[in-house]
Formats: sequence, C-alpha cells, structure tokens
Amino acid sequence: MRRTVDYARKRYLSPSNSRLRRGKKVRVGRFLQAIVFAAVLLGIANFGPIVSRLPLAEVKIEGLKLIESSKVIDVVRQQMEARRWLVLPQRLSVFFNVREARDRLVSEFPFANWFVEKTLLGGVSVAVQERTPVLVWNGGGNLFYLDNQGIAFAEVSSDQVSMVSTGATTIIRHKVGAEQTPVVTDESNRELHLGDQPATAEVLGAIEAVVHAMQEGIVPLMPTITGYRLEPSTGKLTLETSAGYVIYLDLASSLDEQLGKLTSVLGQGIGKRTGLRYIDVRYGQKVFYQ
Repeated sequence: MRRTVDYARKRYLSPSNSRLRRGKKVRVGRFLQAIVFAAVLLGIANFGPIVSRLPLAEVKIEGLKLIESSKVIDVVRQQMEARRWLVLPQRLSVFFNVREARDRLVSEFPFANWFVEKTLLGGVSVAVQERTPVLVWNGGGNLFYLDNQGIAFAEVSSDQVSMVSTGATTIIRHKVGAEQTPVVTDESNRELHLGDQPATAEVLGAIEAVVHAMQEGIVPLMPTITGYRLEPSTGKLTLETSAGYVIYLDLASSLDEQLGKLTSVLGQGIGKRTGLRYIDVRYGQKVFYQ
C-alpha cells in the first residue's frame, strides 16, 4: 500500500487510494445484494408456500361465436407454461404477461380484436370481438366464414354445420344466437386458407342480394334454396332448389332483370313441370328451361 510522508514526518494513506477502496466495497456489496434478491425471488416463485395461493386457476372467455374456445384456451395455457425473463414462471398471476398473451392470440387469430387481463380471483379473462360473417365459402372442401370484404376470417368447426332433410349442407347455424349463414360452393375447387379472399366485395354484394331475395320471398312461388354454387371466372351463380331443378344467374348482369324474368316464368307454372332440370335467365330477355 502506498503511503505519503508529510513535512512533520507523519505517514498517511493516499486520498485517491482510499476512495478507490471504498468504491470497490460498494460495487461488491451491490452485486451480493442483487444475487441474494434474485435467489429469494426464485425461491418464493418456485418453492415457497405462497405458490399454492397464486397460480392462475381458470381462463374465462367472452364473446366467442365462431372461433373454437378450446383453441383459445390452448394459446393461453401455452403462455402460462412459458417463463418471464427466462426464469419467472407465468403460471403465477403476478408474473403472467398479459401483453404477450394478447400478442399470441393476435398471431394465431389475426382477424379478431383481443382483450386480455388478469382477474382478482387469480384467473385470466379473455374477451374477443369477432367479425360478422356474410356467408360461408366452401373452397376445396374447406369451410370458412367470409366478412363483407370477402376475406376468410374464421374456419367453420364441425359442430356449427347443420344438415337439411335432403342431406345437403345448406345452412351454418352459430352456436350463439339464431343467425343463419348461407353456404356458397366454389366450383373451381380452389383450396381455401385463412386470410384468403376468394370473392371481391362486389361479387359478395351480388350474392347477398340474391340470398336476400330468396329468403324474403321477393320471387313468388320460389321453392326452397338448398345450395349456392359459383363459377368465379364467369360469375355464373347456380341455385339448387328443393324441387330438384337448378336456376342459373349471372352476377355480372342486372340481377333485378333476371329475378323479374324468374318471377314471370314461375308465375306461368314452369317450376311445377315434371322432370324440370334447369331455368336459365342469364341471356337478355330470353329465358331457357328444360
């Protein structure tokens, strides 16, 4: 240790060395405090008696209609199994990362608005705002709900499919409420995936107008429609009826004129003919049937 001698022959420690020694002690002390704090925190989180009182007990979901609740619960459970900052277990309410859980849900189900929060009773509350389905699109055997822009935003689960007496799948009934959504089959057989846009908003609006006319009885003497089939490349819409024949419409032409011609033909009793196969109202003022 370096010492200095003054004019009176007294020896003392250098001030600079003294400050350096004090600084080293402070840093070592803080480091030891951090280690002790981390050890205590990990001990409480993983081994302490408080663990039995803090784990997340339940996942409560509100607002779901179309997305399967089991899939949402799985995403939240995955978040619970993860560790925050690599060490803190998120199965405990105090360490559960609400923002990260919401980000997981947005990544898995991007076409819905998600709200996640922790409850006072030690659970997780998940609320969702889903898009409103306009119709169900059958593409390559995959059923998806489409919004008003024609985007496939949710897959149809098996328990949401209902069957009519003819054996054909015609209507999707939601698990919540009494809403009914028509099914349109894509005759191009193009496989459909979440986020795809199989139809434009204009095409969707035309189909909606036809469905509305059929459901509201705008066309008198019209038999029950059991299915809709569309050729996207041509705009040909085929209506399958409970009477056994089909009706051909062109979505690119005036629907009012076509529905007017259909009303006239049905009023003449053409729809009651035995063995009738189709009625085609796509071409100008002419109507074809066989």
